[in-house]
Amino acid sequence: MWELWQWNGHYSRGRKVTRFKTKQAVFEYVKKNVAYHKIARGSRPSEYFLENEVGLAVAMIINSREIK
Repeated sequence: MWELWQWNGHYSRGRKVTRFKTKQAVFEYVKKNVAYHKIARGSRPSEYFLENEVGLAVAMIINSREIK
């Protein structure tokens, strides 16, 4: 399951917003509902960070099946 987490003022993985079955579905949701400047890959292949203009992570997309 792909999960979208938003920054809660302290952690980038602070508040879970929603979950989707496919990677494509979560990215379509992000395009419509999250304000971000660019998408950066994380250290793991199933991890993405949504960054603002300064480069700070405002949200995080992860595949919860691969990250334990």
